[in-house]
Amino acid sequence: MLRTRENLPVKIGVISATHLACASRRLRGIVDRYFHDVDRIIHVGDLVDLSVLDVFGAREVLAVCGTSDPLSVRPRLP
Repeated sequence: MLRTRENLPVKIGVISATHLACASRRLRGIVDRYFHDVDRIIHVGDLVDLSVLDVFGAREVLAVCGTSDPLSVRPRLP
């Protein structure tokens, strides 16, 4: 189990295939409902535009490229 420096468990939220050009109202609702108490977010590809990551606010986010991500996104993500 992943833990913080204070030895507390870390809660991780995982999302993929948002396929959005920007953060939509629907995505914001999903994040508010299901990710409100997570410490870190993993986006496992196909976000399509980096601005989608803004919906996660100040949380630590790890994102990777998916097959639908355009060339403009690929250099910024592993």
